[in-house]
Amino acid sequence: MSYTPGDRAVVNVPVPMRVLHRFTKPGGHVAEIKERRITNFEALEWMEFIDGNLIESRMYHGERVAFYGAELLERVEILMAGGWVPGTAAEVAG
Repeated sequence: MSYTPGDRAVVNVPVPMRVLHRFTKPGGHVAEIKERRITNFEALEWMEFIDGNLIESRMYHGERVAFYGAELLERVEILMAGGWVPGTAAEVAG
């Protein structure tokens, strides 16, 4: 019996993300808060990226889902207090 590498390889398909908020700062800096829904265990996650680098990520499932909206709003307020300017709806869409 022969063994072929990759016969049982598991393909991980990334979970799609959508941009919820986009912010800018002078000098061309961009911050984005993205969301993804993980369906295999019913979770929500938001991730904060600044200039394409992941800065923070929080996942909510079970009872923690109730805190999602308030903590997301808190993150938006922190960015705005730090001088980040919210983007327009067209910029967020795309």
